Amino acid sequence: SAGVFKQKTGENLEFRSIQSSAGTIQASQLTSTVDLEVNRDKVAEIYPVTITGAPGGSTIYTDTNNFVYLKYSGGNGNHTITLPAVASSTNRTIRFFSDSSVDANQTITLDGNASETIDGATTFLINRNYEGVMLWCDGTQWIIIQAKK
Repeated sequence: SAGVFKQKTGENLEFRSIQSSAGTIQASQLTSTVDLEVNRDKVAEIYPVTITGAPGGSTIYTDTNNFVYLKYSGGNGNHTITLPAVASSTNRTIRFFSDSSVDANQTITLDGNASETIDGATTFLINRNYEGVMLWCDGTQWIIIQAKK
C-alpha cells in the first residue's frame, strides 16, 4: 500500500504529495513546506440516501448517512421507516425530506424504535409534497429541531 513516506536519500526524508480522489482537499510539497488547499465547492456536497416508499412497506433505517431523500411509488397507502435506536444515536441528527410523490394519500411515517419517541409521540407523519424534518437524538428520545410543512 502507498504511504506518505517516499524514500530516504542520504539524510533526507522524501514524502509523497497528498490529494483526495474527489478533489476536495489537496496537499502538495513545496521546497520546505506543505501547502494544503481545500476546494470549498466540493466539501459542501451532500449525497442523500434515497428511500422509495410503497403501500404497506417498511424500512428499518440502519444507514449511517444522516440525509434521507423520501419518494413514493405505487398506489395509496403508507410506508413506515423505523428510526435507529436512541441508545446508539446520542447527538446524531438525521434530516428527512420528500419530493412531490409524497402526499395526503401516499404517506411516510417515521416511527421511533420500539417504544421510543419523536417529540413525545411514537410517530411523525410526512404527508405533503416537499415536506421535511430534522431530528436530533439526546440518547433517550428523538427531538424535532426543524420541520417544514
